[in-house]
Amino acid sequence: MIESYRVAVIQAEKIPPRVGGDKKFKENVQKNIDRYCALIDYTFSGPFAMLRQGPGRVRLVTFGEYSLTGLHHAAEPGQKVLSKKEIIEKVAIRMPGPETDFFAAKAKQYDTYVALSNLEYDPEWPDYFFNSGIIISPRGKIILKYRKTVTNVPIAMHTSVHDIMDKYKNPISKKYDPFPVVDTEIGRLAVMICGDIVAPEIPRVYSIQGAEVVLHLTSGQSTSGGGNRPLFVTEASIRTRAYDNCVYFVHANWGPELEAYYPRARISGGSNVFDYLGNELARADDTNEQIVIAAIDIEACRKYREQYFKNYCTVIRTELYAPFYNKPIYPANTFLKYGPVDELMSEKQRGYFKQAMDNFKKQANYYSENDV
Repeated sequence: MIESYRVAVIQAEKIPPRVGGDKKFKENVQKNIDRYCALIDYTFSGPFAMLRQGPGRVRLVTFGEYSLTGLHHAAEPGQKVLSKKEIIEKVAIRMPGPETDFFAAKAKQYDTYVALSNLEYDPEWPDYFFNSGIIISPRGKIILKYRKTVTNVPIAMHTSVHDIMDKYKNPISKKYDPFPVVDTEIGRLAVMICGDIVAPEIPRVYSIQGAEVVLHLTSGQSTSGGGNRPLFVTEASIRTRAYDNCVYFVHANWGPELEAYYPRARISGGSNVFDYLGNELARADDTNEQIVIAAIDIEACRKYREQYFKNYCTVIRTELYAPFYNKPIYPANTFLKYGPVDELMSEKQRGYFKQAMDNFKKQANYYSENDV
């Protein structure tokens, strides 16, 4: 039996590491890590000291996307977006590595799980980099590594498993495992990253595989911050995904960005937690730095999921849907065939987008009212 526990979503402020140029990059990264570690300390002390011991204590701490070395975008006037080669050399990190070791130490210190995301360099794929989410156990070990699926957006160059799927093996489970779920002392956990939220298939697959808590690690912008998706759309998607799949959804976003030339509230904040019924349990009402605390009751979730008429995954008619998913839309294995994308919105990347749109249109299958 798993006792009810709390999750702490740390919506932390950060200095974009590219502020001040290359000479300040490592210093900024370390400042951010020090700040995050201080916020973990605060979570387990001060007014939250009672949560350190006994039932209902914090057992899971989460941060947003690009938690450690930030984005490859400009942080000051005159800076350019980094190329793939520059990202691999300057921004992407090893996981585990020196940066994640700080969080492993905190996980052991406080007997808690810690989840975060960052651009990752993996020597097994020397010409590629990934947007990876990890979960660190209370033993200080990375027990889950998920690599973002929905990377085909104009601001991204990182590799999706779909781009290399014929040769991919998950570095933790050592098998083809694009959507890993790990069974832990606090339930079965899974990770999604930012734009993955537009793919309802991902949380559905997680639920089918037994996930009970889905961690959505994001750096989501609303339209007010310069993004292309209103905040309420993201929240509606998360609430719906929680309800449809009978899972807790933990949505971890950034707080303010300091010292850069863009607005501090460019990222929309609003970190929150939904239960398996789609009820919002706790939220950050704005973009300020804060810690959102919510209770997770795994046993109640499991009991609810045992009810056929309430667990909507049990009414999936897979045979009806399979033919529509067996036809390709966004092309697979493109990085294996043609190499990774080197620059944002390159001709190669535009070609993939066009092919996906053409494939989508080809799947249209309807008849005219005049034929009836």
